[in-house]
Amino acid sequence: MHEDLKIAEAQHFLQELIRSAPRDPAVTRYSVSAFLSAARSALQYALEEAKCKPGGQSWYDSSVNGDPVVKFLKDSRDINIHERPVPMRTHTTIGIGQGALTLSSTSPTVLISRGDQVIEWATPRPQIPPLPSTMEPSPTSHTYEFKDWAGPEDVVALCTRYLAEIRRIVDDGRVRGFLSP
Repeated sequence: MHEDLKIAEAQHFLQELIRSAPRDPAVTRYSVSAFLSAARSALQYALEEAKCKPGGQSWYDSSVNGDPVVKFLKDSRDINIHERPVPMRTHTTIGIGQGALTLSSTSPTVLISRGDQVIEWATPRPQIPPLPSTMEPSPTSHTYEFKDWAGPEDVVALCTRYLAEIRRIVDDGRVRGFLSP
């Protein structure tokens, strides 16, 4: 009954996440938390309505547990609310002229790349060559991954997929008569 409101709220926070992810790790973390809560609430509303109907609980369980992304992010929200902030890996790329300095929260290694040349340090002590006076540095950007997710998707891709799947579950529940239109 109220699933659409929470889906719209989740969509709002997904848009905030998409806007903040390339440039602001703190806002990204807040947006992920808000997104997970809103998206999970849409599923909770669906469960509360469906379980009152014959076969509704079974439909809900198979819908939520049948997709690895839905199960993972549903569980991630529970961890985020009840245990600790959901663990994410952060990868930061800092433009240095024609090259890039890449730092990751998962590795003490620093990579500096320029064209096809890559320099790697196990201990961060990079000597960044000066930029020619006519070059502007590339912007700094950040990408994120859920630490416990084994797939190749980053946080934005996984959240986008999760929201699409929640919409599909809600639509399916309505078609099957477990959820009101």
